[in-house]
Order: sequence, then C-alpha cells, then structure tokens
Amino acid sequence: MKYLQNIICFLIPTINFKLSDSNDFFDKLEIETIEILEDLGSNYLLGLLNYSYQGCLEDFNAQQLLNEHGLFLDQYLSQTNDTNLSILLLCDYLGY
Repeated sequence: MKYLQNIICFLIPTINFKLSDSNDFFDKLEIETIEILEDLGSNYLLGLLNYSYQGCLEDFNAQQLLNEHGLFLDQYLSQTNDTNLSILLLCDYLGY
C-alpha cells in the first residue's frame, strides 16, 4: 500500500504540469486566432470568435459553419483529425 501511495504522489505533479501546458497552448491559440482573423479583415470570420472558446468551436457551431459551405462535420474530422475544431484549421479547410 505504501508503494502505491508513493507512485500516486509521484504522478500528481506530472499530471498538473501537463494540464498547465495544455492551458497555455489554448491561451496562445486564442491570441493567435484573434490576430490572424483581424489580419484577414473579415467581419464574418471575426464573428466566429463570439461562438468560440479559446479559439475552438463547439460541435454544433462547427457543423453549422461547414453546412453553410456544403460540407459536413464528419467529412472534416476524417480529413483533418482536428478534434478540437480550431477556427484557424476550419478557415484553412474552407479556403479563407
């Protein structure tokens, strides 16, 4: 039992560190997304930020965006493996 406790205590800081890195990644992704969309100068694309969380869209919003271009979410996911549904990859996929 003592060994199990030592293993768990050893792993907890590692897990917290990895989660911290993940949060930093998505914070940087959001900032980069805003900068790139502002450079594109499209109010339509900037409006996507209202529906995003840290530069990524929910499934429903991504599906709606893709449907407006005659595409489907399943098709997008199979071709890009973008499970986070980042706005930048969606814009690139749609040709903006």
